[in-house]
This record gives sequence, structure tokens and C-alpha cells, in this order.
Amino acid sequence: MATVPSDGFFSRVGRSWNDFWFKPGSPHTLCMMRVFTGIFVFYLHFAYTRDLQTFFGKHGWVDLELANDVRNEYPVMPPQTGWAEPETNMRVPYDRDVRAAFFEWLTQLPADRGQRKQILNFLYLWIPADTVEGANGLALIQRLRIKPLEGRGRPTSDEFEFATPDERNQLLNAITNLPSNAEERDKTIPKYMQQLHKDGYAPRVRADAERFAMSLPNDSKKIAQIIGHMAYQSTIPVPQRKSHREPRTELERTLTFIDEDLPAERAERVQVLKYFDRWGLDERKLLAKGQNGWSIWFHVTNPTAMYVIHFLFLGVMAMFALGLFTRVTSVLTWLAALCYVHRTTQVLFGMDVMMNICLIYLMLSPCGALYSLDRFFSVRKARRQLEEAKRTGQDTTPFERVLAAPAPSVSANFVSRLYQIHFCFIYMAAGLSKLKGNAWWNHTAGWGTIANPEFSPTIFAPYRWVLTELADTRWLWELGMSGIAVFTLLLEIGLPFLIWRPRLRPLLVITGVLFHMGIGIFMGLTVFGLFMMVLLFSYVPPEAVRKWIDSGMSLFGKSPSDKNGLSPPEHVLSTEGQKLNV
Repeated sequence: MATVPSDGFFSRVGRSWNDFWFKPGSPHTLCMMRVFTGIFVFYLHFAYTRDLQTFFGKHGWVDLELANDVRNEYPVMPPQTGWAEPETNMRVPYDRDVRAAFFEWLTQLPADRGQRKQILNFLYLWIPADTVEGANGLALIQRLRIKPLEGRGRPTSDEFEFATPDERNQLLNAITNLPSNAEERDKTIPKYMQQLHKDGYAPRVRADAERFAMSLPNDSKKIAQIIGHMAYQSTIPVPQRKSHREPRTELERTLTFIDEDLPAERAERVQVLKYFDRWGLDERKLLAKGQNGWSIWFHVTNPTAMYVIHFLFLGVMAMFALGLFTRVTSVLTWLAALCYVHRTTQVLFGMDVMMNICLIYLMLSPCGALYSLDRFFSVRKARRQLEEAKRTGQDTTPFERVLAAPAPSVSANFVSRLYQIHFCFIYMAAGLSKLKGNAWWNHTAGWGTIANPEFSPTIFAPYRWVLTELADTRWLWELGMSGIAVFTLLLEIGLPFLIWRPRLRPLLVITGVLFHMGIGIFMGLTVFGLFMMVLLFSYVPPEAVRKWIDSGMSLFGKSPSDKNGLSPPEHVLSTEGQKLNV
């Protein structure tokens, strides 16, 4: 039987995959990333101290009532199974007062579906899909109940008064007995309704119109608001219809909701309309409600208690930066950071996303193995135990291993690869999304950044002078803006592919650092840029980090950091090498 050679294609692919993810690696880079991340996280949250109540307090920008409403009631739509927009059955009025008047009227409609349909027969049967004629038909209903105040050409909803019974009866009679004068007839009765008169439907139209008009509230303003909303809905066609039976306009979709989905029980109807009023959706058609976010600031609102907890969080973040109890403080720092992010979206943007990425992966890594108080205390303890073991003749190998450089581990390499792959996805998504914007194709995106006073340092006169001179020289402006656009796109789209070439990696890392320094200067996104540099640092080899640290220690007359003044015996190194296959 033929056998697959051990060095076949799939074997090589498997070994390469295994080496890429699971080959033991040194934690030097991750430990330095922990130091940088800890410092930046501490700085960021320390900056919240002065405005803690403004951001996260009970009466902050996003107060606790609103935050809890979003946390508990935010609609979660079910996955779409087709190309059409999610069906919500009814488009609610945008204006709050109009919405209140419309929902109040819906609440008063009969519980019985048949009675409800009888009241709304005029809308079901006698309002055409034609936008103009449909609005004219609703205008007739409005004239049956209210009329504009004297001298108001285009009245608002506040500028109406009730029509008199004689005026109402005169208009109703005109439906069944059309005026002989053509001008008066066209002014009084919509043209499509005149055709209904010829077809013999006039008595039914009159009865249905009167019944619907009398169902409206006894408030001229509310009548104007309700009819105005329906007229607006009648002008909006439903964009996608699968059959002729589906609603043609937003008004017909609202009528479908009233007929089929408006609850009969008053308490349930009030609850459904209340959710419609807040979120514009039918809560019965949702997958779920609320968000899966937790923050201690949802529960602790006393200012004194908040400051106590805030400073405890800062203490944990400082311990994480210093590398004290790192396995615990790394998790606690991440949880503490989420408390601020989940409390209010006012402080959430790209910087917080990058911070979360940095923290969540560091939790999974041995980031406290070096450059930490944990390492300092473990080395000091191991030295005492080593001296004691030498005096008593015990085995010194365990203590010598502690004093030696931390052994390479699978988790260190695995987390480093997670950082690197994730960074590639971030850059690729950023670059490809820019291709969707016209500003990047016509090369004006750079100018929109460096000349934007909200971001760029235009408060400095020399900077404004540079912008002015640049704008005065067209060819130089075109060259500069095109250079910014092309450079940005090439870096963000090209880095995910080119960074894996060892010869190009140092150049790309340095270019990325300079790129984010520019973002920090010209867009004011300083901390965002710092966290992006931390992610870029994941591409720096551990050997380079170790060399830099040892060189720095040598400048102060210190011994290399990993040896701690003691070279481990050969049998320790050989044992570790065999164990880890390095």
C-alpha cells in the first residue's frame, strides 16, 4: 500500500499552521505591551475623575433613566430572511405631539375588529392609492369637522376651529348631490369621488365619511394632526410589494396594522402603543429587548460612593500597569473599563474599542512574566530559597528556573498571533471602507482632516499660515492631498499582506507609528493613536524587545534584566529546551 510521505504538501501546511499558532514564544513583547496599555488605560480613566458625574452620574448627559430604558427596552430585530426591510406594520409620526394625538385616537377605537373596520371603511374603500387624490379625500374628512381660522391661508394645527353643524351637513349633502356649478363642485368634492357618485356609491361614501369623521377626537388641533399624518402617509408608497394584496402606501400599511394587529384588550393596546411611541416598532415582532451590557454605574449613583469605586478602579489599573497580581488585575482592569463603556455611549468611540482589544487579549497571556512587580517579587523570593537550598543541600533546579528568563510558552505566541491577525482585519476594514467614500477617490479627504478646526490645530497661527500657503498653490495642494490619500489607502490595504514579509516588517511598523502620530496631531485622537501603536508593537520580535531592555539597563550599569545576575546551569537550559522543543 502506498503511503503519503511525511514531507508532503499537507504535512508541510499542517506543520506551518501549528508553528504559526502554537510554537512556544517569549513573552517579552506582550509584557511590554502590558506596560504601555496599563499606563494609557490609567491615564484615560484618571481623566474622567473631574467629570465623573457629568459622564456617568445619575443626572449626567445620558441620565440613569434613559440609560436604563436603553439597557432594558432597546429593540433587537430578528434576522432577516429576505431582501425587504423588516416589517414593522406601521410608520409612526415623527413629531411627538402628533404621535401622542394619533395614539390617543388609536386607543379609543373599538375593541371589536368588525366595529373598528366599519369606522375605518372610508379609509379602506374610498381613499385611492394616488397620492394627490388620497390627500384630497382626507382633506374632505377634515372639513367635515374643522376649518381654518379666518384669514389663515396655510394654517398650522393650532389654527383651526370646529365646523358648524350646518357646514357639515352642507358638505355631506354635496357628496350625494353634487353642486351643479363645475367650479364649486371641483372645489368641494374631489374628482375621484365625483366619479363614485356617477357609479352609484355616493350614499355609502357619505355614510362612511361621516362615521369616520365623528370617530376623531373632540379637539380641533388633534384632528388636524391626525388627518395631516394620514395625508402624509398616503403620499409614501411602499417600495417593495410581493403581490397586489400587500399595502400600496404607508397609510394602507397602517390600516393593516389597525385591522390585524391592534390588540383588543385595552391594557395590551396601551402597552404596544407605548413601545411604538418610544421605539417606533411593534414589540411583539422583536427577537428580544434590551442590551447585554453591565456597569456598576447602573447601580451605584451616590456621588461619594461613585468616587470611592472610581479610585478603587484606578488603583487596580495602576497595579495592572505595574504588573502586580497581573493574572487578577488584568481581568479586573478589563471589567472596570467595561463599566465606563457600558454606562454611556457618550464616551465610546474607536479609542475604547482599541483599548478593549488590548485588554482582552492581555488577559489570556502571561503579560506579567516580565517587567512587573510580580517578576520582581518572584525573583527575590527565589533567590532566598536558592540560598537556603544550597545551605541544606537540596535540589536548586526549581529556583534556578525562576531566576532564568521566563520559559517560552504556547500562550505567549498564540496571543501575539491574535493581536497580529486582529490588527490586519482592522486595517483592511478601514482601508476598504474608505474606498466607499468619494472624498478618497477625489483626494479631498486629507484636506477635510487637516483643515477641520474641530480636529486639527488651527488655533496656532503658523499652522494656519501653512494651510493658507498650501491652498494658494494649486499644484502643491493637489500633490499633497493626493499623496495623503494614496499613502493612507496603500498602508491600510497593503499592510495586512506585506507585514508578513520579515524584511518589510520593520518599515511597515515604523510607518504605522508615524501614521498614527499624524492622526494624533492633526485629528486630536491622541489616545486612540497610542492604543493603535500598542497593537502595532505586537509585530516587534521578543528578541528585539529583550535587546532594547538589556541595552537600556546597561546604560545604568545594571546587568541584563532576564539573568538577574545569575546564569542558570546548563542542565536547566537543556531540560527546558527538550521540554519545549525549541
